Amino acid sequence: VLKSMAQLLGQSCLPGSIQEIDRPNALRVAVLNWEECFQVCTSAIALAPMVCILFMTSRLRALEIDPKEGRPQWWAEELFKVCTTAVVSQVMMVLGAQLAGCKSARVKAVGSRPVTRGVLSALGESDLEELSCAEAQNSERMIIGIRVVLAVIIHCCVAGICVSTIIMEGKDLGKPVPPFGPTLVSIILLCSMYFVVYLGLLLTQATSIAVFSLTSTVSQAAVATLLRLVRLFKMAECTIRFCPMLSLLFLGARERALLLSGFKGSPQCWAQDAMYASVAALLTQLLMVLGAGILSENVTVDQVGSPRWARIKYVPGKFFLELVKAIAFVALYGGVITVGVSVLVIRPETAGCLRLGFIPIPMSF
Repeated sequence: VLKSMAQLLGQSCLPGSIQEIDRPNALRVAVLNWEECFQVCTSAIALAPMVCILFMTSRLRALEIDPKEGRPQWWAEELFKVCTTAVVSQVMMVLGAQLAGCKSARVKAVGSRPVTRGVLSALGESDLEELSCAEAQNSERMIIGIRVVLAVIIHCCVAGICVSTIIMEGKDLGKPVPPFGPTLVSIILLCSMYFVVYLGLLLTQATSIAVFSLTSTVSQAAVATLLRLVRLFKMAECTIRFCPMLSLLFLGARERALLLSGFKGSPQCWAQDAMYASVAALLTQLLMVLGAGILSENVTVDQVGSPRWARIKYVPGKFFLELVKAIAFVALYGGVITVGVSVLVIRPETAGCLRLGFIPIPMSF
């Protein structure tokens, strides 16, 4: 809505055009400032979907162990509250700064992106170059520092919730605990990839801003290294965008199987294999992006997070990378389709994996 209003108010829809016109419309400036503010908010809540999925996974594990009450450990529930508070506080911090009139420093005289937002794209060099000119105000440095602290709190809570899910036990210590199923393993792996990448992106952006704004003279080598690290994690961010939807699909398949089997079954064996294949494919793509990005500056990613090496000249290496990319593509989307089909065709008598000791429910006619 704000972007549409900015277009109706004249000139370009880009915030940078404010710096380029002689007498900018006051209303348009206000609209664009709030547009930037809400875009910062979207980056502040980027972790929210995966945090919610992790909460659901922990709750599901508790229900498997204790179908009557199904509550995680008391300290895990406290981590839920702390994590939620930290996520909400990040958004409130950004909105409060906007209402208080703390203007985000422009990274260039005609720049369009505030420092609090960091690098937005891994596809263009201009976004990365803007960080090298960043000069944050003291108020903005304080906001960035608080956001970094809140993000670290969120990641610590996430780590604690993952540990609580893995070590969870029932009230009756003599009763055997159900095995940690492939679905939960897959979701924990996806959560780990997701949060590690976002933590790396946050730390590299915060370090870049701190270095460029607090140091009067920065060597070209330091600038190139920092920008390359930011760009590397930004490319990785494009790759792990699949994690929330994959986790939801796996969680839905697991809940459907438990519903049909009285909380005793699991998805079919071939569905569990498809989950592992999808996770392995996504992890392969992530490692390819990180590895190739470290070794070469000629690596980019497309809009769906798949690596591209059009600028790599070494033919055997390029062929190998394209082959691995094709295999990962087939495994990822093939696994997604397979898990989706398993949810549709699962029945009470098939809601389990025989090789894991599942006893089929006899069919009644």
